[in-house]
Amino acid sequence: MAVSTAPLEPWRPTLDAYHRLAETGALDDERVELLDGQIVAMSPRTCEHDNAIEYLNRQACGLPLEYSVRVQSGLTIGEGWEPEPDLAIISKRIARPYHPQSAELAIEVAHTPLKRDRLVKRAMFARAGVPEYWIVAIPDRVVEVHRARDGEDYTERFTIGGGHLLSAALPDLELDLQALWSATFGTS
Repeated sequence: MAVSTAPLEPWRPTLDAYHRLAETGALDDERVELLDGQIVAMSPRTCEHDNAIEYLNRQACGLPLEYSVRVQSGLTIGEGWEPEPDLAIISKRIARPYHPQSAELAIEVAHTPLKRDRLVKRAMFARAGVPEYWIVAIPDRVVEVHRARDGEDYTERFTIGGGHLLSAALPDLELDLQALWSATFGTS
């Protein structure tokens, strides 16, 4: 029997196929998201990761009622793309083909290598029209801010570790970063 030397091609489910897998319970025990047509394992959660999300959620819940706060919930942003950002602030006017199509602000909390968040997800959120994207880098105790979307990327990028961070997309959202780090590391 001859063995093929051709590389194996992974199955890339459509959004509908991905939703059917989820609805049948096939993904119930998995922490996954759909990125570029591939079902990708999400990073394991840590105590610090969950603490940071809890703090960010409390801060975002003070926004006006025209916004909703989604925690680790899907965004249906295009065929082959259904990420689950740690936090997404959604305008209640946004279209929802399955999940919301975009967000005003997407936040990823990361404690492991940040390559996927910095490259794949940054470009993905920019293409989806998300005006602002933050990466909360737990080991470095900084927030990487990406704003001023221009097609497939953001033109304004900076890192901040202390003081206050005011969202450009949501002027009612201001973070005290010392309070974020205290909540994250349980020092408050």
